[in-house]
Amino acid sequence: MSAAPRQRFIRYVTLGYVFFAVVWIFLSDNLLVAFADTARMAWLSTVKGLGFVGVTAVLLFFVLHATPDRRAGRNASPLVETMAGGDASARWPRWLIYLFAVALTLAMLLLRSAIAVPFGDRPLLILYMFPIILGALLGGLGPGLLATAIAAAGAALLALPTATAVAAHDLLSWGFLVVNGIAVSLLSEALRRSLAGSEANRALLDAVVSGTSDAIFVKDARGRYLLCNRSAAELVGKKAGEVVGHDDTFLFSAPVAAELMAQDRDIMASGATRTYEEDLTTASGRPFTVQTSKGPVRDRSGRLIGVFGIARDITDRKRADAADAARLAAERLAREKGEFLANMSHEIRTPLNAVLGFAQVGRRASESPRSRRSFDRILDSGELLLGVINDILDYSKLEAGKLTLERVPVDIDAMLERAAGLMAAKARAKDLKFRVDIAPDLPAGCLGDGLRLSQVLVNLLSNAIKFTEHGDITLAAARDGDELVFRVADTGIGMDAAQIGRLFAAFEQADSSTTRQYGGTGLGLAISKRLIDLMAGSIRVDSQPGRGSRFELRLPYLAAEAPVPDETRNADGPRLTGLNLLAAEDNEVNRLVLEDILDLEGARLTCVENGREAVDRVRHTGPDAYDLVLMDIQMPEMDGYEATRRLHEIAPNLPVIGLTAHAMADERAKCIAAGMVEHVAKPIGIDVLVETILRYKNGGKHD
Repeated sequence: MSAAPRQRFIRYVTLGYVFFAVVWIFLSDNLLVAFADTARMAWLSTVKGLGFVGVTAVLLFFVLHATPDRRAGRNASPLVETMAGGDASARWPRWLIYLFAVALTLAMLLLRSAIAVPFGDRPLLILYMFPIILGALLGGLGPGLLATAIAAAGAALLALPTATAVAAHDLLSWGFLVVNGIAVSLLSEALRRSLAGSEANRALLDAVVSGTSDAIFVKDARGRYLLCNRSAAELVGKKAGEVVGHDDTFLFSAPVAAELMAQDRDIMASGATRTYEEDLTTASGRPFTVQTSKGPVRDRSGRLIGVFGIARDITDRKRADAADAARLAAERLAREKGEFLANMSHEIRTPLNAVLGFAQVGRRASESPRSRRSFDRILDSGELLLGVINDILDYSKLEAGKLTLERVPVDIDAMLERAAGLMAAKARAKDLKFRVDIAPDLPAGCLGDGLRLSQVLVNLLSNAIKFTEHGDITLAAARDGDELVFRVADTGIGMDAAQIGRLFAAFEQADSSTTRQYGGTGLGLAISKRLIDLMAGSIRVDSQPGRGSRFELRLPYLAAEAPVPDETRNADGPRLTGLNLLAAEDNEVNRLVLEDILDLEGARLTCVENGREAVDRVRHTGPDAYDLVLMDIQMPEMDGYEATRRLHEIAPNLPVIGLTAHAMADERAKCIAAGMVEHVAKPIGIDVLVETILRYKNGGKHD
């Protein structure tokens, strides 16, 4: 029974009880007058009293079982609240209820004393039962019994002595007054306690339902909401009072409402509890995702009368899961791309190491100018291919955020001389004038990454030479306050505004015809721009079609002394004379390259084919037999990492340099972690290899 019909039932029972009591007393008293036999009249009075008690008990029993249910979320009537000791207890102290019962009973006694009728006449029970019933309903057992005691005592002291003759039915009436008062008080107390317990349970349930962050709702068999907590209402952008009484068409878009109502019918038909993950859209158009458990609601007889639901908003969790999935996918893609690029680099660098290595040896050993030119062309072509590979690797590291810059003293003059030296020959080959303009106030040194700065300048000079057929190329450097300024200018084909706008995008060139005519990957300027950003600098382009281009690079100036130049790079003759080296390399061609390079530099080289042989050789010859070990990484039987660890168990001070076609930054970190002192990427440059060996030679007997 819902709240409103329940309250009507209570009112009807109360009015019916009053009407029945009045009719019962008047009719029964008139019936007793018709009997002259005192014994028979006493027996009928007893039956009348018992019947009155029975009817009163039945009526109160119905009220007791019909009123406490408040699961519909509505308040019971004020009378029921008062009987439950709820609102009345809050408003009225118990002593006030007792005082009210006493005052009302005394008032009825005074009123009864003013009525000049015999004790057993009709007004007696009506007047005395009224304060008893009202006291019991308001306060339960205590006020009811107190009113009963005062009424009984008052009747005995005031009414009975005034009667000329106390008839038996008057005594019975007095007795049943006491019995009725006690019965009404006991039943009212039971009702009050039952309602108080129900109120406590309802308050506890309300606290749980209202306080939970999950949406909780109950629908009837027609899909109308009977209960809706605050979280459920907020989920659909409504107030709880606005939801109750409506169905899903009021809350959701038409397709969503139809789907939800179909779910409810399925729950009603199957009688099973089910869990759904639903993407919903409110009537106002707001989308959200919930995880909902729905189940059937049954009455006491087991009949299905509705559906309950508990829903949790998982919109943020789904978004986080999607973001995590996207992040993991991106990381997996980056990892796969990195592995692919590393493998590609390794596969290209391994044969390229042999090509460039033999070309370097051949050029140094050749006495014929024609042969030198041939080897130079081989070296230029190989360096060009190596530049493409390095561009791809650099771009991959920049994309992954794994490229870091050094901050060490840089010799600015030497860096400019190196960049100009690399590009001057190409300019002369195209009959272009190549000028280097260094301002007098340019500092000798600064803090930065000289290798990456040189890479940017070389890229700008290479592009200037590539896109210029006639005229000149200029490299200028100066200091402007707290900035270093580098400019590369040409008199080439130039660019329009649209071409400049996409100049620093990856894999972009001025247009497709530029790629066909001049070649290139379109990565050089994209990489240069990102390197400049990492250096906290800026780059600006001025260009017009047919009138050439000028690139201006500005970097923060961080003062530092220029480093002392390495004299070994330009030294004449062998630079490794007297050093005894061990090399572990599984590729026969690469072993030949190392033998030729190091033989030219005056070193004695012993070659083995894998890491296990290197360990066995050092164990056999002793820890002081070699000044340094050159270690390939990928080898059969035992790789370079494990071999290095084994070597250091035998000869802890023996330096090991890793030689590998893997050029990624993490490869160097792996080499250092395994105990190597340095990592040199293939293809091997003679000067780089010699400088590295001289830096880390062990200082033993051959020093």
